[in-house]
Amino acid sequence: MKRIAALFTLLALAVAAVFGCDSSAVPSAGGSGGRPAADGNRDGASRDADWKPYDESGPAELSVLYVNEKAFYNDYGNLFLTRFPDVTFRVIPLSETRGEGDTIQDYVRAVEKLKPDIVVMNESQYEAMARNGGLYDLDVPVRRSGFDLDGFVPGLIERLTAKGGGRLYGLANTFDAKVLYYNKTLFDAYRIPYPEDGMSWTDLLRLAERFPAADADGRTLYGLFQPTFTSDPFELVYRIGLAEGLALFGPESASFTLDSTAWRDVFVRVARAYASGKLYYPEDPIKRHADGTSTISLGKNNVFLDGRAAMAIDNLLTMQMHDLMERMKTNGPGPIQWDTVTLPVDPSRPQTTTDFATDAIFGIHARSANAPLAWELIRYIHSDEYMKLISRSTTKLLARTGYAADYKGRDLSDFYALKPDASYAVPLVPKGFTKSFRELAKSELAAVANGSRSAEESFATLVRLGTESFERSMRESGGVKEEFGAEELAAAP
Repeated sequence: MKRIAALFTLLALAVAAVFGCDSSAVPSAGGSGGRPAADGNRDGASRDADWKPYDESGPAELSVLYVNEKAFYNDYGNLFLTRFPDVTFRVIPLSETRGEGDTIQDYVRAVEKLKPDIVVMNESQYEAMARNGGLYDLDVPVRRSGFDLDGFVPGLIERLTAKGGGRLYGLANTFDAKVLYYNKTLFDAYRIPYPEDGMSWTDLLRLAERFPAADADGRTLYGLFQPTFTSDPFELVYRIGLAEGLALFGPESASFTLDSTAWRDVFVRVARAYASGKLYYPEDPIKRHADGTSTISLGKNNVFLDGRAAMAIDNLLTMQMHDLMERMKTNGPGPIQWDTVTLPVDPSRPQTTTDFATDAIFGIHARSANAPLAWELIRYIHSDEYMKLISRSTTKLLARTGYAADYKGRDLSDFYALKPDASYAVPLVPKGFTKSFRELAKSELAAVANGSRSAEESFATLVRLGTESFERSMRESGGVKEEFGAEELAAAP
């Protein structure tokens, strides 16, 4: 086990670097609202008349907001230069957009000051930039260049358009989604039918309950494991509630709405599953050491990869870690025989999921003087040509159809099967509430798991204390907001 932890140090740090970037995401502004006039989003007729395709008459410079220069050239710049060798890039590190206080406003102000030609955003930043008139409407360049929008995964363009208040201001070439992994060996050993596409969350928890507490060798077994970096037991309550169409906050996140029969039912279902021992109670898989390093201990914390959990909810990370363990040939039961089905759904919306996120959205600054060249870059890195080039080496889900297989040729269609819920946005809550509430929820779920309180009693306590915490945060935050959710990302250092 220690050997696994040591060998996974580099992987943990790499994952943490990616997740650390994501967890600093700027909160969503919410709603559509009006937009101030800007060069890039004037009325359609004037935009159409003004648009000129890129003229390759000589050298040109393009400024790009991205993680850092090296990452940009590795990901996009080098390939683009094979088509446009006279272009030079000025890469502005994303770190220059970070500030204190209301991070959404920090980001918008920083981008307005820096004025990069190409802006890279998460969904919340994209929504805020669109609301503030900071992005170029892509309708005209898409139409004039004949760019194919139909080839994107179902629901993605609709989601980006909805977050743009009815206009398309950006494109994403990768996305993140989750599936349900299952251990075929365990299902076969106990003669339990495999999970199926389109199951409800209630079906999933009932299926998890069918597995024994231990195997013939005395090893503890679990019915269900959660995403690799989950350390908060409330995360599954929240995930199921969102999938079933529930909201934890009222409009504009001005109120806390946990006190409902629907939320109580979800909480009780999950709490009882923890108490039964069939649902693995999350622990932080990342261990932080005194010398500042971090390691990830898969053998201890990832009971699915260790062969002791029948099912797991996760993204591509479980598949990639399984491959790495297989190459390492570590001691233990050996790589498991697994397969996937789609994530459980709300039976009233069987084709929709809230477990979908765009990794990076590319847009053009509304006041860019190089919009035609900026569009050439965006068009290229979202084209079928580009995705064919990277499809055999990327470790991400590509946002065009036709790439539902990984670099090893394995079927990834379950990741693509469900459409994203276009209406979902990460709630924007008073600063400090997220941590406070999650600590309260963790305490109440632990009380149910150890048998000291009933699920119903713990829910009532959580409603009372959670409401008090929300109201206190509203008073003390000074109007500063933060994102609520994506707990497994926050678990990374």
